[in-house]
Amino acid sequence: PSIDSLGIAGINPNRQGIARYYVRCQDDWGNKNSIPYTIEACVKSSPDLTAPAIIKTEPNSGSYLKFNQTLQPITIYVNEPAECKYSLQNKNYTAMENNMDCETEFEHVGLYGWMCLADLDVSRNSTFYFKCKDQPWFKNTVNESMRNANKESYIFELEKTDSKLRI
Repeated sequence: PSIDSLGIAGINPNRQGIARYYVRCQDDWGNKNSIPYTIEACVKSSPDLTAPAIIKTEPNSGSYLKFNQTLQPITIYVNEPAECKYSLQNKNYTAMENNMDCETEFEHVGLYGWMCLADLDVSRNSTFYFKCKDQPWFKNTVNESMRNANKESYIFELEKTDSKLRI
């Protein structure tokens, strides 16, 4: 969590807080701990220096397309709120032509991270290049230069089927 999400307001760069997580476990036989295990982490403001990472795609890269399929919905999950784009060629982030629809609010994190959606036109191409840029709240502000975009593309490939399935 960010320092602001802990309710610690102000502009002091040295402000910090404690994030507490309470964990209870239960085994296959129903045994559980009655008192939660507490995990505490110190949270301090610091600059974000790393670009987002793509954690998972649905479908997986290398999956097969149906015979004569022209559109493939894709979901990617990133490890932090981000805006993502894709292209048919390996380009820098700003030159990529296609935007994805991404969840960018902290509370919208899912099991695999923050979700981005798109429909890929697979009628002529089956290889796509993805890049993401973090800290979307800085978009079009004086802090735009603090955002981190991927330098290397995430290459996503789908396999085309040459003929109809025959059983």
